[in-house]
Amino acid sequence: CFNIGNEVIAAATNVSKNKTTLTIINIAINATKFITFSLAFSLAIMIGIQGAGKTTFCKMRLSDYEYVNLDILKTRDNEEKLVKKLFGEGKSFVVDNTNRYKFDRQRYIPRAIAKGYKIVGYYFEPDLKACLRRNRKRSRKVPEKVIKEYKGIVLNNKPTYDEGFDKIYTVI
Repeated sequence: CFNIGNEVIAAATNVSKNKTTLTIINIAINATKFITFSLAFSLAIMIGIQGAGKTTFCKMRLSDYEYVNLDILKTRDNEEKLVKKLFGEGKSFVVDNTNRYKFDRQRYIPRAIAKGYKIVGYYFEPDLKACLRRNRKRSRKVPEKVIKEYKGIVLNNKPTYDEGFDKIYTVI
């Protein structure tokens, strides 16, 4: 038996003379959708300036992932507690922060590798005009000079496979 979070997946082995059959039981999800057991959990890391659309992307494309966001959690200590819990439970999760520097991303990647996670980076190509326009519509605005500064930082610190990513997507 494999225990993944609250799910238990049974693998049964039948042995008869020279034949071994390994059966992996599919789990029914929502009574219509089936998945097959996989050891790979996913860590999705958003990378981009404020107003790039990272949070909207998470809501639209990664809504089945657990959500980690420093703005919501308020402190790195709170974020670390949640990340540690999610790794401990073996849950897929998304980190929706700017993650503009390699060292920001390295808070998560080495542990994800050690736990056997698939690590996917979503790099949001900076479109300064669009980001500033979206920022003006926010209830909690980021100063424009910060967004402009972060654009240069993000452009000079694009994610690379040597950081430990299994896949990097560019979102435009």
